[in-house]
Amino acid sequence: MSFKIACIYSLFFFSSCSTYKIAESYTSNKLHQNKLFLKELKTGNYNITYWDSGSDKPVIILLHGFGASTQFQWYKQVDVLTDSYRVILPNLIYFGGSTVNTPISSVSEQVNAMQTLIDQLGIKTFSLAGVSYGGVIAAELALLNQDRVSKMILCDAPIKFMNEKDIQLVFEKFKVKSFNQLLVPDNYRSLKKLLGIAYLHPPRVPAFMLKSVYKNMYTKQSFGQNSLLNSINTEKDFYTNRVYHYQFPVLLIWGEKDMLIPVKVGQELQEHIGGNARLEIIPQTAHMPNLEAPKAFNKTMIAFLKK
Repeated sequence: MSFKIACIYSLFFFSSCSTYKIAESYTSNKLHQNKLFLKELKTGNYNITYWDSGSDKPVIILLHGFGASTQFQWYKQVDVLTDSYRVILPNLIYFGGSTVNTPISSVSEQVNAMQTLIDQLGIKTFSLAGVSYGGVIAAELALLNQDRVSKMILCDAPIKFMNEKDIQLVFEKFKVKSFNQLLVPDNYRSLKKLLGIAYLHPPRVPAFMLKSVYKNMYTKQSFGQNSLLNSINTEKDFYTNRVYHYQFPVLLIWGEKDMLIPVKVGQELQEHIGGNARLEIIPQTAHMPNLEAPKAFNKTMIAFLKK
């Protein structure tokens, strides 16, 4: 998520409001200003929350990664998208109020939930974007919708080419034994590591300001989120051998200094996808260039979508 806002919130140290409530209010207002409203789809096994601008314009669906709900990961993109697109920001299962009646754990089950949302909303064609874990879901969703996806953007996504050496380097760098310890923190102080992943130059946020953020974002559905990460580890051989070829243009956007999913993953993925894919590297950014350098990211994104 973007904790850059948290630095601004130093003005509110002595406010009765929690840091989380202030951040939630800020990002919600940002979405409301761009005519996105929070909705919920209840069908079968799924209760999916999503933000939707609800217009008759071409549809673009943006999928978030681990770390936070969708409003915190995509709020810096809505300004440049809503003039030309109906923007839909789903919360993946176990994030932002999206739940299931029967527990899920696999990537394919997460993809099925998003496919259900798309079908229930009656969306015929759409552009698609995904950041980090959301990029994995987007890549799989696109394979199922070759005739419906117009264009796709994948940002710093661990698709196909993350090897054991890369994984061990991540663990050594952040002094953890698993991705679970990084991406599903078990205490509020561990959020500092999450900032170190997302940003090349993390904002300096006092630890006590993260208590309410941790309570509201990382305690309610941590069991389900850990199950998702565990399944990625058990399914990695299947997805390493997966073929990702698409009939539509694909843009790969990567943070130059991403220490979680290094640029070489994007380079290998571009070569694997082939001639209809191109890679753009955002200088001086880490794992979340859409938050750390939104102007550069948005310029690259819009140029691709309009081409």
